[in-house]
Amino acid sequence: MGPIEFLWLATLLLAMFLGFAAGRRLGIQQGRKQEQRTLPIELRVAALERGICPICGARSAHDTIPVESHHPDAESGGRQ
Repeated sequence: MGPIEFLWLATLLLAMFLGFAAGRRLGIQQGRKQEQRTLPIELRVAALERGICPICGARSAHDTIPVESHHPDAESGGRQ
């Protein structure tokens, strides 16, 4: 392998490495932004499902009310 082939190979490897490094950094940045957008929604869903705040552990004041009592047909027994 002559010096010209070696320079082409080195240039190709350097270009591939720079592309990989740039793509990785961009992917990490996009992942962090996406997590920042979805985390509040995920925390809210967890709080509503469990009735407990996932951050501080406080209980919801509304977790003692049965779900059935909020249904419009609950009082009439489902009959109209």
